[in-house]
Amino acid sequence: AAPAPAPLLAGRVEVDASMAAASVWVKNLAEHVTSTFLKALFRPYGRLRMAVIKRSEDGKSRGFGYVTFSTAEEARRAVKGLHGVSAAAMEGEVLIVQLVGTQQRAGGTAASQVPTVCVRNLREDVTPQALQAIFENHGEVLRARVQKREDNGTESAVGFVTFASRSQAVKAVSATQG
Repeated sequence: AAPAPAPLLAGRVEVDASMAAASVWVKNLAEHVTSTFLKALFRPYGRLRMAVIKRSEDGKSRGFGYVTFSTAEEARRAVKGLHGVSAAAMEGEVLIVQLVGTQQRAGGTAASQVPTVCVRNLREDVTPQALQAIFENHGEVLRARVQKREDNGTESAVGFVTFASRSQAVKAVSATQG
């Protein structure tokens, strides 16, 4: 018999709907910007949980990332303070900083109308497809994404799962809490 697949977890999974509200999406990052620089840029706005630069398979920056604060209020302060700012370190680009879930989708509808939950303590090698497969049992998953922790020395990642409705997100949180 084939061996059972390895679990997706690095420990106890925590599902948290509030963490997504405390996260911001940052666009127009220069290629040389690191997660350390991103942390330094956002630290004046509150206590950071993580900062991640999204990279392609070959390791190059994709020009955007995510920063997660301890509270939603801190995330809102960061948006207010940094959205539209131009910095020399950004090679003259104007930063686009938005709360996670409020980025405009194709067709112009705001994703903020769609609930997102956060899943912590995932193994570092978990894929968005595997995360989506787990949560499809609890509702219609519109999107699943995984943020790797680049520089904190742990072998875990954080996932964000967006559902078609708030009731499905609530069901998923209830069903997956230990």
